Amino acid sequence: MKTNLLHTSFLKLSTILLFSLLLSNTAFSITYTSIADGSYNDCSIWDNGCPNNNIQQGDTVIINHVVTSSSSMNVNGVLLINVSGSFSSSNDIEIASVGEINNNGSLTIDSELHIDGTVINSGLSVIYLLRIDGSVANAGALNVLVSA
Repeated sequence: MKTNLLHTSFLKLSTILLFSLLLSNTAFSITYTSIADGSYNDCSIWDNGCPNNNIQQGDTVIINHVVTSSSSMNVNGVLLINVSGSFSSSNDIEIASVGEINNNGSLTIDSELHIDGTVINSGLSVIYLLRIDGSVANAGALNVLVSA
C-alpha cells in the first residue's frame, strides 16, 4: 500500500514538474520594440532593454524606426519590421529553422541572408547574397544582387 502511494505521489510530482518546465519556456519570452532611430546595439532605442544579436526562440524584436546593425545576427525568434520601420545590416544574418523575419517596411542586408526558417516580405527588401534553405513568401519588392 505504501509503495502505491509513493508511486502515485512521484507520478503527480513528475507531471507537475514537466508541466512547469514546458510553461517556463514561453514564460521567459521577451518582446523588444524600437522607440527611436539608432544602432541595434544601442539600448536606449529599445523599450525593454537590449535585444541580443542572437534573437532567442520565443523572443520578438519589433522595428518601428530606422535601425542599423553592424554585427552578425542569428534569428531563432521573430524579427518584425513594421511599415514605419527600416532595418539595415552590413553583416550576415542567419534565420534558423524556427526563426522568422516579417518585413512590412524596408530591409537592407549588404552581406548574406541565409534562410533556414521563414521570410515574409510585404515591403522592400534589398539583399546582397541570398541563400534559401527555408521558405520565402513575397508580396513586396525583393531585390537580390547575388543568389547562392
